[in-house]
Amino acid sequence: MSSLLNESIINDPPRRVSKAVFVGINYDRQSGRLEGCVADVNEKFNHISKFYSPSPENTLVLVDEPQKLSHSITSRISRVTTPTRENMIRAAEWLVAGAEAGDLLFWHYSGHGGQDRDKSGDEEDGKDECLCPSDYQRSGVWVDDDIRAILQTIPEGVYLNCEWDCCHSGTMLDLAENVMLKPHSAMPNAQQVPNAQQVPVAPQVQPAQLQQPPQLAQPQYKIISMQGVQYYLVPVPPSKRLPCLPGYDAVAPPPEAVVPEEPARGYRRARAPAGAGAAAVAPGAPVATLKKYNYPPTQGVIVLWSGCEDHDVSADASFNNRPMGAMTFAHLSAVRDERCNTILDVLRCERDVLKRENYPQLPQVSFGVSGEKLLAAPYPFSVNRL
Repeated sequence: MSSLLNESIINDPPRRVSKAVFVGINYDRQSGRLEGCVADVNEKFNHISKFYSPSPENTLVLVDEPQKLSHSITSRISRVTTPTRENMIRAAEWLVAGAEAGDLLFWHYSGHGGQDRDKSGDEEDGKDECLCPSDYQRSGVWVDDDIRAILQTIPEGVYLNCEWDCCHSGTMLDLAENVMLKPHSAMPNAQQVPNAQQVPVAPQVQPAQLQQPPQLAQPQYKIISMQGVQYYLVPVPPSKRLPCLPGYDAVAPPPEAVVPEEPARGYRRARAPAGAGAAAVAPGAPVATLKKYNYPPTQGVIVLWSGCEDHDVSADASFNNRPMGAMTFAHLSAVRDERCNTILDVLRCERDVLKRENYPQLPQVSFGVSGEKLLAAPYPFSVNRL
């Protein structure tokens, strides 16, 4: 679906965020504890509030460890909400309520992501993707069918930008099109991307409370059951914890289906020698294509940035000795890179950063409307638009 209102906001996105929601869940006092999700909220809030100025009354922050929020948040936001399932649903409804053409909406999520059996028959792989609220063990997960039902109510001419740093998030919102990036499509001069030591990191309120990742015993499979579904998990080294369960990678095949010669997904990869790898895409060759799904287009413009493919995992990492999601770090690095003007630029730069930092996950971008113009249009949060 295309409209003049959508084309207008795609070609010239607003420079001010109308409403923003930030969700960070470390799963405090739960078996699936993470370390970097509230830190992600600090980083994204600082960036968005500094340059795109959503008013405090139009900003919602949902975290389960408010004592780890930065001063820039606690000094501006008077109320911080617990990210329960009910509160996350209400936050989504609040975000889109009253949206009008010309509005730019923003939603960041860091926490667990998962998959459950598809009950509506609309998933190619037979699995619904889902978010895991802080009380998911009691109240259940939040599947993408239900999330989309709320967000798709935005009218034409509204731009909703979602950034979800979690596992299994590739097509989380069941949007109409997904960007398929060609292999070896690195940005020109990719080595100029700011390295981990150069990207500023907001101070934490109580860093002494951050816990060290658990040490793992000998590799073994672990089987858990969530919402009546069995998941097979494989261990990963403490240096590469992934947001699933502490010390474990996400859903994997049953042990008998694993090829022994292949390292389990999520293990730290050895760095390639300098200069290794194929050359960049040849001049004139298409860098990306759009995969179209059978989902109906949305009325307004919805863009979902996700940490990895549906079957893969998104790392709960550490930079400058501070916890932070790998995708969040890569996205912030990309939007601060002066070479990144468009959505396609940012996606390529994100992958450059993660490849350099030796994270195998592949961030994804999907669109609720036709992506042909979106790919080449200005990205609202690029540093070049400030």
